[in-house]
Amino acid sequence: MAYYSVDLYLSIQGLTSFIRRPNSVHLFGRDPLNYQMAYKQLGKPALAFEAIMDGITTASIINEINTSNALTENK
Repeated sequence: MAYYSVDLYLSIQGLTSFIRRPNSVHLFGRDPLNYQMAYKQLGKPALAFEAIMDGITTASIINEINTSNALTENK
């Protein structure tokens, strides 16, 4: 379950991090106009694939929680 949680966390962090805009000019230390959220630079197929994989990871976490609960109830 720890693996799935870390995978989901890193996926969300990667999509919501700020990255440089294409063809932006870097004049100052960190100008907010030169950065945008990472998901805005992804294409539709890549974003759809990321959403599908996050859904599978979430389903795996839920399945593992349900299996763990079923095992503890049987004791």
